[in-house]
Amino acid sequence: MKEKQPLVAVIGASPVTGVDHLKAAQSAGYDLAVVDTNPERTQALHQQFGATPFGSISAMLEKLSSDGRALHIAVVATPSALHLPHLTELALARRIGMLKLGGILLEKPPWLPRENSEAAELITDLDRDGLKVGVGMTTLFDEAFIGVTEAVQSGVLGQVISIEDEIYFQVTADMGLPPNYFRSVDEGGSTLLLNGVHGLHRIDKLARTDREPPGNARIIRSFEKRPSEQPLHFTPQADYGHFHISYPNGVTADMKVGWTAYPPEPSRFLVIAEQGTAAIYGNGDSWKITARGDDGEYRTQLYTRTKAFNKFQKQFDAMDQWVRTSVRPSGLPDLSDLMWTMTSLNNSFTELKRVPIGSRAHKLAHQPTERVSTH
Repeated sequence: MKEKQPLVAVIGASPVTGVDHLKAAQSAGYDLAVVDTNPERTQALHQQFGATPFGSISAMLEKLSSDGRALHIAVVATPSALHLPHLTELALARRIGMLKLGGILLEKPPWLPRENSEAAELITDLDRDGLKVGVGMTTLFDEAFIGVTEAVQSGVLGQVISIEDEIYFQVTADMGLPPNYFRSVDEGGSTLLLNGVHGLHRIDKLARTDREPPGNARIIRSFEKRPSEQPLHFTPQADYGHFHISYPNGVTADMKVGWTAYPPEPSRFLVIAEQGTAAIYGNGDSWKITARGDDGEYRTQLYTRTKAFNKFQKQFDAMDQWVRTSVRPSGLPDLSDLMWTMTSLNNSFTELKRVPIGSRAHKLAHQPTERVSTH
């Protein structure tokens, strides 16, 4: 009989990322389980990966408890609005001794579509329990971003002056995205939140040079979602936001994020520094580093994505290392690392609710001469 390997469970059989998480865990040699309320999805993944299917977390917990089997890692890949209840259910089962659990990898911060006033308390509770909770910010494990990060942190570019992060993509009805994705920005949904968290966090990773975070990012431009005449199961609309951040060390940053029902402009990430620049094009398919050498001459190096590179695998391997060794890799954020990013996003949405974008009050409150903050 084949010896059982440690078990990894993917909560949420999303056609967007669920398969990627299962592939990563399988490549690392682990046994698999998949949890989803859609039995057709779980059965399909059972056939594809040999993953044991469950219709709910509670059903999985009962089976693991009766078998006396531990869960090495739980990957929460459900829609963002479900991250908090799923994290809570798993953490509670571990606390009361129902589940032996090594760690949890969340796709996004668990308080993403909510106000984060209770986030600090949540983090304190999890830290006290000794539960390792990583946040799967796959953009941090992109090959191009890793290359740019290494260039910035090595000092070859000199002091960073500014960062521009533009994230644009097309959304269509057949992508199977959850309804929360299309909620209006002032309700805490949409790309400004679900994808803005990626943009702001990777800016902060490169811009901040001290322990103190900057003032809150401020949303300075947005437009209302506009309905389409197409009779689809959701209303295809364009959604866009522009955030500006000023850091105490003098670095300024702008993050623009938006989706459209039509083909968008290419995404871009640009770092301008005193002795060079670093740029990522498209979805990380290529990147460029321009820096001054020891001889004073500027040289440009072009890079293209390695075909075999897999950011989901890199992300899972980092979480796996943390659980196995108790040493968290620097590239894998935990919940506390996301506090500034989420506070900035939530404060910006609070401002949108209080002073609608485009109103006279909003324009007066956002004169370019005013200090960047969200109060």
